[in-house]
Amino acid sequence: MKGQKRMRLYHLVHEAGVHANGRITRKAGAPLRSDTFVKLGTTADYVVPCGEGEKPFGISQNDCDNPQEILTVCTVNAQGTKLLRVEAACPAGAELVTAADGKAKPLPSAAGTYWVCARALNRMEIET
Repeated sequence: MKGQKRMRLYHLVHEAGVHANGRITRKAGAPLRSDTFVKLGTTADYVVPCGEGEKPFGISQNDCDNPQEILTVCTVNAQGTKLLRVEAACPAGAELVTAADGKAKPLPSAAGTYWVCARALNRMEIET
């Protein structure tokens, strides 16, 4: 009806069932940039940016300036291609791991434990 306010509904917390395209909603536990790796926060209904070498839960799909904002998260294992912000330039085909602030970086050659989370389909440059 004309003049009526609409309310956007979100399915939060313990979403059961199948999720089309691997996208789910969560609350931001900290300010987040879009296209960055996130991990689960203190509870399963919150996400926070991944740090270097951490295992990601998914990739944020929107910017969130304030904690408690609702955002869409694309799970890491979801089908299709995804955009990512990078910490350093990456050649096409590079295996990507988590870096600081949820960004991605090429798999280091130094010994260590890394979670390979993605592969660069094109050459990736640092944002200016």
